[in-house]
Amino acid sequence: MGRLYTFAGFMIVLAGMMAVMAGSFTADTAPAGAMPVEAASLSARSDSSGDSAGQGKMTVERDGSGQFHIDAAVNGEDARFLVDTGADVVALGPDEAERLGVAFDPASFTPIMQTASGTGRGVVTTIDRLDVGGKELRDVPVAVIDGLKMNLLGQSALRRLGRVSMAGDLMTIGS
Repeated sequence: MGRLYTFAGFMIVLAGMMAVMAGSFTADTAPAGAMPVEAASLSARSDSSGDSAGQGKMTVERDGSGQFHIDAAVNGEDARFLVDTGADVVALGPDEAERLGVAFDPASFTPIMQTASGTGRGVVTTIDRLDVGGKELRDVPVAVIDGLKMNLLGQSALRRLGRVSMAGDLMTIGS
């Protein structure tokens, strides 16, 4: 009988995840744990409709692997990010954080997240300056996660950039 309840609970969670994935959302209103956008390559094209303060939109195209990637600068150093609307914060691996000048102490790593492959250990700190699509963001929360192989552009940056929407193979980020 316990297995039946476990299976029923799993199906309810799965149905909820499917409902989130079927709906549309913006960076401002995305529910916690919303579907990561596993999709495209950005050489971000900025829409010239923005003002000189960089208030325009960026258009990102899905790449051949079905993902959306953005080139940005962290503390003046070039970095490539996978756009992940389901991540609460920007995330970096320790080697990448060190290369980008993000201060952290590996000795302070603790369990900070649950992943499909187990417990993720890391520490939350701050990026002094993140430049994305012509917009400069200051004091951006970032998780430095042991074993992370790809930089993730999560909600701690996306919500500051404005609305995130998708249509076909294009993602638009900005006001």
